[in-house]
Amino acid sequence: MRRSSRRSNRRSNRRSNRRVARRSNRRVARRSARRSARRSARRSSRRSKGLSPWIQHVMNYHDRHPNISYKEAMTRAKASYKKSGMTVTGSV
Repeated sequence: MRRSSRRSNRRSNRRSNRRVARRSNRRVARRSARRSARRSARRSSRRSKGLSPWIQHVMNYHDRHPNISYKEAMTRAKASYKKSGMTVTGSV
C-alpha cells in the first residue's frame, strides 16, 4: 500500500470520526434539553400545589413548640397527625 493512500484513509477516518462525534453531541444535547424541560415542569407543578398537609402540620407543630428542633418536631408530630380525612387532633 502506498503512503498517499494510507494518508487518505487516515484523513477519511478522521472526518468520519468527527461526523460521529458531532451526531452524538447533538443527541446528548437534545436528551439533556428534554430532561431539563421535564424537571422544570415537575418543579413548577410542585410549586403550584403548595405544601403537603403533613408538612403544614409539622410547621404548625413546630410553631407551637419553639423550644424543639424541626427534626424533633417531625418525630413528635406523628402522634397528633391523622392522615385519613385530613383530621388533625389537638396539640400534644
